[in-house]
Amino acid sequence: MGRGTISKKKVYVVVTYMVTLGVNLVTTSGIDAPKVINAISSIVDVRGVLSTLTSDNQTSFQKADNEITEWYKTVNWDAVQ
Repeated sequence: MGRGTISKKKVYVVVTYMVTLGVNLVTTSGIDAPKVINAISSIVDVRGVLSTLTSDNQTSFQKADNEITEWYKTVNWDAVQ
């Protein structure tokens, strides 16, 4: 990158799979909760629902957990089934 070139910040969400020992890198433009949720959502879209998600407890993961938990409580599960 030369002088005067604007660089965009990129963040990678690194996911490792304990059973298959696979690694997945998801690029996102930030670490705020909505972007972390979108990154996790893109992983679920490809790999399926996660049985366990373990994180380093970074604040955006904590906020994302709280937002997902609150959303989960509002879902009308009778209508979904």
